[in-house]
Amino acid sequence: MKNFKFVLLFILLSSCSIFPGNNVEPAKGTLKTQPAYVWGVQKIAVDPMQKGAGVYGDLLYVISYDSKGYLMDFYEISGGKSYSISIGRGKGPGEVMYLTAVRISADVIHIYDYALKKIVKYKIDGEYIDDIMINNELPLTDFQVIDDEYYFTGALDRLICKIDKDGKVTNNIRYKEGLLKNGDI
Repeated sequence: MKNFKFVLLFILLSSCSIFPGNNVEPAKGTLKTQPAYVWGVQKIAVDPMQKGAGVYGDLLYVISYDSKGYLMDFYEISGGKSYSISIGRGKGPGEVMYLTAVRISADVIHIYDYALKKIVKYKIDGEYIDDIMINNELPLTDFQVIDDEYYFTGALDRLICKIDKDGKVTNNIRYKEGLLKNGDI
């Protein structure tokens, strides 16, 4: 399935790009470019993959997995690997069962575990900091970190939930009629 995603991505990118020989002329003033670097990750951990990949400073990061757990690889823009962080798979402190999304804020890695309803925090060098248990029964799927508070989306009856550093919902915006409908946003 993962290889299929890469093939599909390649088809989409190549059909939308300007490659020599496809007889498409760019609009006047458009610069012709080619990809400088391409990375292939065999076992990306999060689907959709943008929740498990991102940019930190001048590095790119990608989360992958194997039978032991998760691996967060940091790459230089040139493609060379800078360093890696191991994240154990399990139910204990610092471990993750179902990695759903990753964000980096103020040199802290925040990993949301949907199954265990917690956020696991690590220093940027991989040193474990803490687990934050989320006191909420809503199905939350994605988040952002702003000033040590978490803003989650994906809840069935809430557009967005604000969760503090102790895992408590401190504010939320509900959909107008329970579920998202045209005009709610």
